[in-house]
Amino acid sequence: MTRGEEAAQGIERADLFEARDVSANGVIIFLVSLLGSLGVILLLVWGLWGVMERVLTKTGAGPVPKLSQVPPEPRIQADPKLDLWRLRAHEDAVLKSYGWSDRDAGVVQIPIDRAMDLLAQRGLPVRSGAEAAPGVPDTGPDSGGPQTGQPMPRFHPAQPPARGAQ
Repeated sequence: MTRGEEAAQGIERADLFEARDVSANGVIIFLVSLLGSLGVILLLVWGLWGVMERVLTKTGAGPVPKLSQVPPEPRIQADPKLDLWRLRAHEDAVLKSYGWSDRDAGVVQIPIDRAMDLLAQRGLPVRSGAEAAPGVPDTGPDSGGPQTGQPMPRFHPAQPPARGAQ
């Protein structure tokens, strides 16, 4: 017999559907216990907050900050785009201005465009001396560097350069 025929004859089989409803008492008990737990947790947090205020005041760490006070640095940026614009404007002003870097040593700051023009006119300074400084690549006439017009020796990335080669 099919389920449709059984339903037409009024036959109900307990194994085909849930025989009982959800208990309303169980739902009410669950909700009451949930709200009670929430109340207990709120009371515990409120009590701990008071304890922490007293401890911080006694230890000299100062009072607990109120929500209206500005927090100490570093703070979250309110407008990151504006902050970035200000930073770039400051950097551009530094790169495009004259000034003293170290007045006692006679070191000045010049605009970067002017510095590049001077470097193009005068060229890079050349070291005079037979001994190379450690950690500084040799650019002398025997190095195959830019002064000779010869290509610099290339090393395979998987192989370290030979000892003594910089």
